[in-house]
Amino acid sequence: MKINQGQLYSALNEYIEREIMPLGASLNMTEQFMFYFKVGIAKRKLEGIVKNAFTRGKSTIFAVVDEDGNIDVDTLYQSANDAMAQMRQIELGGITFRSEDLQKLYGIIQKYATQ
Repeated sequence: MKINQGQLYSALNEYIEREIMPLGASLNMTEQFMFYFKVGIAKRKLEGIVKNAFTRGKSTIFAVVDEDGNIDVDTLYQSANDAMAQMRQIELGGITFRSEDLQKLYGIIQKYATQ
């Protein structure tokens, strides 16, 4: 399964809206403000982050981006899943991600990807 830059950007936006934004609801007002503030900054930078990942993905030893500008989602997911199995969880921007979060993201990406 392959995904291009625009599809990945759309999938990540959906993941943020569906899975990340609801996490702020249980926080107190000050924590909510900071949470939504950080998520808002991340969303504004998302397009550049995705673009950079595709640019760097073509030129590194890991070369996850093919000559047509697509990422092999299954290979990337399996590698991330293997890493997550070793770590159990990872914290990014104050949010703890676990294997089930990776599976949810993969499910959303699958909706946008092409075979």
